[in-house]
Amino acid sequence: MSGFTDLAGTIKKSRIIFFFAKSDTQARYKRSILGPFWLTLGTLIGVLGLGIVWSQILNIKSDDFIPNLTIGLVCWQLISNCIAESPSVFMRYASIIKNSPQPFSFYPALLVSRHIINFAHNFVVIVLVMLYYSIAINANTFLVIPALILVFINLFFISIILGFIGARYRDLEPTITAFLPLLFFITPILYKPTQIKVASWVIDYNPFAYYVTIVRDLLLGKIPENNFIIGFVLITVITMVVGCILLNYKRKNITFWL
Repeated sequence: MSGFTDLAGTIKKSRIIFFFAKSDTQARYKRSILGPFWLTLGTLIGVLGLGIVWSQILNIKSDDFIPNLTIGLVCWQLISNCIAESPSVFMRYASIIKNSPQPFSFYPALLVSRHIINFAHNFVVIVLVMLYYSIAINANTFLVIPALILVFINLFFISIILGFIGARYRDLEPTITAFLPLLFFITPILYKPTQIKVASWVIDYNPFAYYVTIVRDLLLGKIPENNFIIGFVLITVITMVVGCILLNYKRKNITFWL
C-alpha cells in the first residue's frame, strides 16, 4: 500500500470518521444540559474576559480589538488542540493499529475531524461578535470557506507528520506542550502582524501566523497581503509533500514503534 492508496482509503471512510468524531464529542458531554455548546460558552467567556482586559491594557477600542481577538482565539484553539494531540495520535490507537488493517491516515483524520466539530461550535461566537459589532460582509468574506478547508488539510498533514515523529520519539509530545504557551504569544492573536515593529521574523517563520491571518482577514472582508497568501500556499505544499513521504516510507515502522 502506497501513501496515496492510504489517503484514498481514508477518504473512502470519511463518513465513518465523521460518525466516530461526532460520537466522541457527544459522549464527552453526555447528560449535560448544553452538551457540546459548553465549548461555545467557554469560548465566549474567554473572549469577553480577554477582550475587555487587553483592550484596556493596549488602549485599543473594543469594536476593533474584540472581533480580531475572537477570530484569532477560535482559530488558535483549533490549531493548538490539533498540534498538542498529534504526537500521540498513533499511540492512542495502538491496539487497533496492531489488530486492524485501517489506513494509517485514518487516525489523524479522526483527530482533526473531532476538532473541526469543536471549531464549528466555537464559530458561533465569531458570528455573534460580528453581528454585535456590525462587521460588514462582502464577497471576500465567503473566500474564508476554501481558506478554512486548506487550513483543515494542513492540520491533517501536520498531524500525520507529528504522529510519525511522536511515535518514534516520545519526547515530542511534552516538548510541544511546553512550547505551546510561547507559540500563543508569537502568533498574531492578541495583535495584528502589522503592529509588530521589532523582531517581525517570529511571524515570518511561524506557519500558524499565516493560518490565523488569512482566516481573520477574509472574515473581516479583507484580502490578505500577498506575502501571507504565498506563504500559506507554500506551507500547504510542504506539509502535503512531507506527510505523503512519511506515509509512503515510514508506515511499516509504526507497528514496531508502538
